[in-house]
Amino acid sequence: MELGAFATKADDTFTSVYNREIVSLAKMVAMYVGRTLRKGKVRTSNWEADLSQNMVECAVDFSSVVRRH
Repeated sequence: MELGAFATKADDTFTSVYNREIVSLAKMVAMYVGRTLRKGKVRTSNWEADLSQNMVECAVDFSSVVRRH
C-alpha cells in the first residue's frame, strides 16, 4: 500500500511539500510524527518473505512510533 497516495488526496500540506504520490515511509513519519526511522537495508527488504530478526526489530520500532501519536 502506498501511503503517499492517500496523503496526497487528504492533505494539501503534504502535496505542497512533496508534489508526488510516492514518498518514503521514513519521510512521511518525519513529517507527521516528527521522528526519524532507523535507516538500513532492512527497510527495503522483502517484507513478504519470512521476517529476519532485524526486520522484526524494525517493525517494532515503527509500531512504537505510530502508537505514541
